[in-house]
Amino acid sequence: SIAARTVGQMIQVIVSDDGIGMSERAVAAAFDPSINVSRRGTAGEKGGGYGLLLAKAYIDQFGASVTIESVPQDKNQSRSGTKIIINFQTTHTTASSRSFRQRWRIMQ
Repeated sequence: SIAARTVGQMIQVIVSDDGIGMSERAVAAAFDPSINVSRRGTAGEKGGGYGLLLAKAYIDQFGASVTIESVPQDKNQSRSGTKIIINFQTTHTTASSRSFRQRWRIMQ
C-alpha cells in the first residue's frame, strides 16, 4: 500500500507490504552498495538487490530522508512485512532550492 500525509513541515510517504520482510542485517545494509543481501521474495521471485539503492539515490536528490521498518517472516509468521517511510520537507530556503536545481541538472 502507499499512503501520504502531512507531518508538521513535512510530507510523509509510506510504502508498505505484507511480504516476507527484511532481516535486521538486510535493513542495516539496505543503502550500502558494498553489501548485497538480496533474497527471494514472497512468490519466490529473484531480486537484484539494487531497488532500494536506486530509490535512496532519488530520495537524496530531493533532500528527503528515508527509514525502513520491517518484521521478517521468520520472526512473526502472521505479521511480517516492510514499511518504507520517506519524509520530504515542504518548505525550502533559497539555498536549498538552488542546490536542488543544481542536483536536478546533474541527473538530466
